[in-house]
Amino acid sequence: SMVPTPEETPWMLVDTVEKLKLCVEELMYGVGGGDVSGDTDNDNDDKNRVPKIHELAFDLEMANILDGNSRYENKTGIRTCLLQLTSDVVTTTIATEDDEQNSNGDNNNNSKKDMYKDYIIDPLAPGVWDAI
Repeated sequence: SMVPTPEETPWMLVDTVEKLKLCVEELMYGVGGGDVSGDTDNDNDDKNRVPKIHELAFDLEMANILDGNSRYENKTGIRTCLLQLTSDVVTTTIATEDDEQNSNGDNNNNSKKDMYKDYIIDPLAPGVWDAI
């Protein structure tokens, strides 16, 4: 099958503001999409970039802590929330077996496989909610 299994899909836990900025950058512009360091020397380049994204898929997982054996949620309990994002933008490229053989001189094919990274965002991590 051409579709990667969950074990083969690259992913990143987004639990800091810096990782959130990287996530947005990679989802919009893909691999090598640009610098997110805040360098003002590249302002003109940033304005000229065109987003590559056409589709965005998401899944939201939430849970509340139940109060003992009660069927009713505890309003003061800690809640968890994770947001999973992926897009149609190539966010990483890996060498295929043909590439590995090529580096050994055994094969002349130079093939790479485009991958679509999943981002697991923890909006309850310190600073992330405000950054969103």
